[in-house]
Amino acid sequence: TINNGIILSTGDIGLAMGPNIDNESSFSFDALSNDPDLSQLATADLFDVTGIEFDFVPISDRVTFRYVFASEEYCEFVGTEFNDVFGFFVSGPGIVGPYENDAINVATFTTLSGITESVSINNINHLSNETFYVDNITTTDAQNCEIPYVPTVQDLIEYDGLTIPLTASFAVIPCETYRIRIVLGDVG
Repeated sequence: TINNGIILSTGDIGLAMGPNIDNESSFSFDALSNDPDLSQLATADLFDVTGIEFDFVPISDRVTFRYVFASEEYCEFVGTEFNDVFGFFVSGPGIVGPYENDAINVATFTTLSGITESVSINNINHLSNETFYVDNITTTDAQNCEIPYVPTVQDLIEYDGLTIPLTASFAVIPCETYRIRIVLGDVG
C-alpha cells in the first residue's frame, strides 16, 4: 500500500478519485507530444505527455522509490496500439543508458521468466504478468473483456486497473547530483 505521494495524469486529475463507477472516465487534451525518452517505449504516437523532473543529491549509495502505474485503458485496450507508457528516467555520474543524457529507465519489472520489461498497459495486465496487476474494472468492462468481475479497490480509485506497488531502486554515488524524470503518456 502507498498511503501518500503525488499523482501524475495525462488527463483530469479529478477523475482519479473512486469509486470506479464509469467504464470510460477519461479526459484528453489530445495534444500530440514528443518526449525523446518516452518515444522509445511507445508503440505509436504519444499524446498528453506529462511528468515531473528534478535534481537531487543522495547521501547514500542507493535510491529507492515506490510507485503504482494506473490507467483507465485496462482491460479493453490491452494488446492494442493504445498502450499507455510510463518512464522513470535517471541520469548522472556513473549511469550510462540509452536515453537522453545517458539516462536509464528504472520503471521496469522482472517477469517470472527473468526478462526485464518496461511498465506499460501491454506489459502488465490481466493477460500478461498478472502477478503485478490489480484489476479494478466495472461489471460492463468485465463482460466486454470476457473476464471475471472481481472488485478490488473500486471504492478508492476510478482507474480500471493498476500495478501492485512497484519499486525503482538504483545505485548512485553519494554527494553527486542526479536528475530524475518521471514521465507518462497516452499512446495511439
